Amino acid sequence: MPHLDAKVKDHGPVAFVGDSHLLPHDRATDDFERFLKGAPSRFSRLVLVGDIFDLWLARPHLHEEHQRRILEGVALARAAGLPTDYVVGNRDYGVEDMPDSPFDRVAPECLDGGGWAAEHGDLVNEDDARYRAWRRFSRGRLVLGTFLRLPSAVGLRASQWLERRMRTTNLAYKRSFPTRSAVERAREHFSRTQARFLVLGHFHQELRFPAEPGEVLVLPDWKRSRRHAEWSPGATAAGTMRFVDSL
Repeated sequence: MPHLDAKVKDHGPVAFVGDSHLLPHDRATDDFERFLKGAPSRFSRLVLVGDIFDLWLARPHLHEEHQRRILEGVALARAAGLPTDYVVGNRDYGVEDMPDSPFDRVAPECLDGGGWAAEHGDLVNEDDARYRAWRRFSRGRLVLGTFLRLPSAVGLRASQWLERRMRTTNLAYKRSFPTRSAVERAREHFSRTQARFLVLGHFHQELRFPAEPGEVLVLPDWKRSRRHAEWSPGATAAGTMRFVDSL
């Protein structure tokens, strides 16, 4: 699990954004770019909790114009002093070893930030065997490596097929939130780390509930809500967490 160096502490707010599912010629893309421009003056760290784009094959020759814009926005925010992390979502491919990555840290599953932990959430429901099988297949070295090496024109058509395929993998398991599984997963994180908040994306619902000795926060999808979760240092090591409007 990627974690912060013990010498690195966030002394100001940390923003968690999930599931913006950005598309070309989309107002959400324009709004997200505006959010990135203001982020360095608002936060001490930005954590993108997966699925920033509706589908992302993270290779420069496969990037569309809206993806290049947003990645440039992340790079500019970092240059302005904002550490930015990425937790890989179920619609993200190849982010972990993307050339010239604009991110400080990339976590394939879970990111540990001290008082908090963050993961996308697609692996929370252990009963979703069909999705887990698809995830293993689509992220296997042979399949993923082939997709990422495709020429631009072919790769974009293939990614459209992949996006359609992904829509059908776990619809039944996204209709209701797996509270029990999320609580168990949070307690596992809390027992291994100093975290007292587990931040999840993926489910497109703004939720908050206890998981002793801490809490689970489920991010709303940014595409529709323009809201994020925000951690702030407090009197205790765990700090405090709240949901706020992004714009």
